[in-house]
Amino acid sequence: GFRDVIQLDRKEIYKLMRELVLVELGQAFAAVGKMALAELCRSLPRTKAEEIILAVRSASQVALPDIRRAQRYL
Repeated sequence: GFRDVIQLDRKEIYKLMRELVLVELGQAFAAVGKMALAELCRSLPRTKAEEIILAVRSASQVALPDIRRAQRYL
């Protein structure tokens, strides 16, 4: 929970934040189609684009209300 997060050091917090952003992006782009994802990926280095694509694939197994909530943040 939150107590665990408070005890993390700076590097661990940055890593957690990055993972959360990838999850949110994956959920948001899972429902908008491949063209929007392709447009985003074109502006990123290959390794970062691959991370986003993997996040989208993982998110395709997430419940629709969670995907809609993630899309509202974009």
